[in-house]
Amino acid sequence: MQASNSIINLDMLPSNAQLTLKELASSPSKNKRGYTRLSESHIRRLEARGLFPRSRQVIGTRCRFYIAGEVRQWLAEQAQQKA
Repeated sequence: MQASNSIINLDMLPSNAQLTLKELASSPSKNKRGYTRLSESHIRRLEARGLFPRSRQVIGTRCRFYIAGEVRQWLAEQAQQKA
């Protein structure tokens, strides 16, 4: 979904689109910006505590993904809490 340094607008993706952790996470040290400003490790910690949408596993693999609609809803909830 993400090519080099360009970011696809999350609102343009279908709600059932599958996103990887690398697409969601940002890393200032790697000059990489994801859909969120959170690092991979922070997303994992939030998910473990039930504070971020849970990832799903592709059956028969170790691959994991997030659902775009759930991430979009979570981001909207975060923005409302800050307002």
